[in-house]
Amino acid sequence: MRSLRQVAGPNWSHITLNGAEGRPLADQAVRQAIFRAIDREEVFLSVNATMPYPENTEPLNNHLLMTNQEGYQDNAGDLGSYDPEAAKKPLEDAGYTLEGEGADTVASKDGKPIEITYVYNDGSKTNEAVVPVVQERLRAVGITMKVQKVPPTDLFSKYVIPGEFDLTLFGWVGTPFLSSGDSIWKSEGEQNFGKIGDPDTDKLIDQAAVETDHAARLELINQIDANLWELAGVVPLWQSYDFFVQNEDLANFGAWGFEPPDWTKIGYVTGSAKLEG
Repeated sequence: MRSLRQVAGPNWSHITLNGAEGRPLADQAVRQAIFRAIDREEVFLSVNATMPYPENTEPLNNHLLMTNQEGYQDNAGDLGSYDPEAAKKPLEDAGYTLEGEGADTVASKDGKPIEITYVYNDGSKTNEAVVPVVQERLRAVGITMKVQKVPPTDLFSKYVIPGEFDLTLFGWVGTPFLSSGDSIWKSEGEQNFGKIGDPDTDKLIDQAAVETDHAARLELINQIDANLWELAGVVPLWQSYDFFVQNEDLANFGAWGFEPPDWTKIGYVTGSAKLEG
């Protein structure tokens, strides 16, 4: 007999927004509108509907901690909730004019419509599922999203790292070490491909890196995360699960998540046919 073993792991998927100077998403109001306009549950299901995720799996609501890590809390607030009507408010408050209805809505400022480009590696089944979902939701709030497929070997070297994109989706490989992602979130971090940050958040990141009190450090990390939601630079989508189909009578082997395997405790249980003969 075989059984499915599953656990929430350290890896997660997200959409990075490029807020570099001169790009359409340099305006925080537009980025926040995108956060409210994207239905993260719909995005998740477009990719994972046939996978054996637990029922009612919720979107990831923290940039720094996974759902099964100590200290995890939901800091998303309104920016984590899909609400197309609310998505229009930051645009209007920032001086954008919305004309038309539904798919014909156009958001513009000084006569210039908002047009952005979603770049992804050609052949990516994940992106091919996500693109039409995101495109439709953004169109409903007046944002036109063009799509550019590029050779997989070029995605990072020619587009993501140089900043030749507005939206892009990929996954981060996580670790149990809480400072391992600092270069993603600091304003001048090498992995901050969207160039979105601020001095206050940078200061909190530096504080958290040297804080020796564990509880105080987790508090700082959640303050950082709350700031990241407001900055609206990375849309967390879902935490990946490890799925492993294994012989039912093989103990302590399969999906480990954050835990490394303890090889001294792996083996067939007493009475297993595998131990006969």
